[in-house]
This record gives sequence, C-alpha cells and structure tokens, in this order.
Amino acid sequence: MGTKKWRPWRGDDCVACGSSAEVYTEQEEGWVCDDDEVRCSECHYPGRIAVEDVDEVWVNWHGEQEADEDCQCEHCQRRRRLLEEYEKITDQS
Repeated sequence: MGTKKWRPWRGDDCVACGSSAEVYTEQEEGWVCDDDEVRCSECHYPGRIAVEDVDEVWVNWHGEQEADEDCQCEHCQRRRRLLEEYEKITDQS
C-alpha cells in the first residue's frame, strides 16, 4: 500500500452532474477499500465507496441516504433547489 491520492474511478458517475468520479485511496489504481472517499472530478460532489464483495462495489453518494434529508451542506441545498425547480416545471406541463 502507498500514500493516499486521488485516482480515477471507473464505477458510478456523479449523481449531481454526470461527470466521472475519482477515489481517494492508498490502493493501486483499479482497487479500492470500503469507505474510501469519492468525489466528482468536475463539481466535487462527495461520496463513499461501499464494498460488499470483490464483485459488488459501488458509491454511496452524499444525499442518497434518508439520514441526509436535513443536511445543510452546499451540495444538498443545491440538489434540493434543482429538484424544486424540476417539480415546478413538470407541474406546469
């Protein structure tokens, strides 16, 4: 194992903007550990790696869990504003 650094993540794309993600890990490129930090390479939307098994690895993006509904970070506030705007647009249709 080496020093932690940001490496490309070839898994899930960012739920906020659709860009590619990167993972902060000390593992070799292509490998990750459970709970490694993830962020979008463009908007830096945060998340964490979840490892269930060697073949089951995904990103738990911030705000996807019910416990984050009351979060006041800038990412969650922006996401709520965008959802509200989307609901207004779809209600007018």
